[in-house]
Amino acid sequence: SVLSALLGTDVWFSRVRLGKDLYFLILVLVTAYLARENRSSQWMKVFMTSAVLTAGFGILQWAIGVNQSDNAGGFFWHLPPWVAHAPRSLQNHLSMVNGRVVGTRAHPLTYAEGLLFPLGYTLSVLAIRRTHWWKWALGQCLILLALVVSQSRGPWIAAGAMVLLVCLLHRNAVLY
Repeated sequence: SVLSALLGTDVWFSRVRLGKDLYFLILVLVTAYLARENRSSQWMKVFMTSAVLTAGFGILQWAIGVNQSDNAGGFFWHLPPWVAHAPRSLQNHLSMVNGRVVGTRAHPLTYAEGLLFPLGYTLSVLAIRRTHWWKWALGQCLILLALVVSQSRGPWIAAGAMVLLVCLLHRNAVLY
């Protein structure tokens, strides 16, 4: 968060927003706690399933390639011919904004920030559990790909910090 603030185009604004970025550090700690629970919560399964589906939807937006200047009502930078005759509301839902995936959110940064909690959870689960690891790894790959296509620098930095933190906290899992 500090690195992102210092390297931003408007350092003063980034410094003011630093508190919001630090909020996501708390999510990493909550994620680590939830991953250590022996009983899997039904709500956490639902949440993680919806997070992976959200990541998948963002990847679908990127793959389709509809791109417009605003999330609703903007002009199209790119509109594939097979989507050109679809209703405008469907085009808006399938559209990236200025080449950045928005998923189920209205803004790429909001979308990417929403993927950080599921990323942290999958990191923790993969570091702790040995059973059904491939399911968690697949979900994590989708989330990471969705983060990449969101083109949001701050969440990329946060994701890197999470990976480093998990590697430091669970050295034995990394060596396993």
